[in-house]
Amino acid sequence: MDMHHPAVEAAAQAWLERASTGAMLPAAQAIKAIPAHLVTPAVLAGLASALSTLAEGLGPAAREIAQAYLDDLHDDMCGFA
Repeated sequence: MDMHHPAVEAAAQAWLERASTGAMLPAAQAIKAIPAHLVTPAVLAGLASALSTLAEGLGPAAREIAQAYLDDLHDDMCGFA
C-alpha cells in the first residue's frame, strides 16, 4: 500500500491529534495547579523557555512563529526580575 494514500494520511493525522491532546491535557492541568500566589515573572519565563524548547519539534514556519513569541515572553518576564 502506498504510504501517501489519503486514507493512510488521514488516519495518521487523526492518531497524531489524539496523541497530542492526550499529552496536552496533563500538562495543562499541571500548569493550572500552580497556586496563583506562586506565579511570578520568573515562573512564566521558565514556562516560556520550556515551551520554546518543545517548539523545536514543529515544522519550520510554526516553529519560527512559536519560538519568536515564546522567546519574547521569556525576555519580557525576565525584565521584571
